[in-house]
Amino acid sequence: MAKRPIPVHNPTNKNGPDARERFLKHLDRDGQRSQVLGVLKECHVPCGIPTIYESSEASYKLINSYSVGCQGNAIDKFRGDANHTVKLFHGTKEFCTAQIILQGFKLPKHHGMFGKAVYLTPNLGKTFGYTGWNNRPVVFVCEAILGKIETMPDGCRDMDLHKSKNRGFDTALGKSGHTQTYSGSTLYFSEYAVYDPERIRILYLLEFERKVKAPVIRK
Repeated sequence: MAKRPIPVHNPTNKNGPDARERFLKHLDRDGQRSQVLGVLKECHVPCGIPTIYESSEASYKLINSYSVGCQGNAIDKFRGDANHTVKLFHGTKEFCTAQIILQGFKLPKHHGMFGKAVYLTPNLGKTFGYTGWNNRPVVFVCEAILGKIETMPDGCRDMDLHKSKNRGFDTALGKSGHTQTYSGSTLYFSEYAVYDPERIRILYLLEFERKVKAPVIRK
């Protein structure tokens, strides 16, 4: 994979590029690249080389991968939990990546379908919907200790860390084909709402090349 400038944007931090160089390590050797491909396989991504993922609208080719370090060990305090340790994906817009790398995940100001949480998914394709329509989308691969999981029958926008603890669970699961959306349909892809960001550790940052497919004209 060809090395290029680290795909993060942080115009407010004068020392941003140097700091990002310290936190990200480009995986450019075959052995290191196989680590990432092994993780994708573990996440049941139907990998095809060089195309990693393909949808009806676009194909995605993995062009760069980085290991992410210096996040501290906050996640370790949860390792004695009722486990559910998994690897999941988080898609975001490129201008957000620097802050996430440097500071870790933070709870958002807005409430999502399952309240105020960090949202992760086992489906790589779902993440691309959150990366914006640029030609070089970026995706985080994360380790998450989900703890006690509550499968949600429908949305709960007012949920947060305090309320989830009171109800006896750590993570909400929106289950594919089961959880009802506000439009009345069910979720197409599963997703997890993790209410404590310290339960998440970033493993890799993946950079893709997106190629939009030409529309099919039916006669």
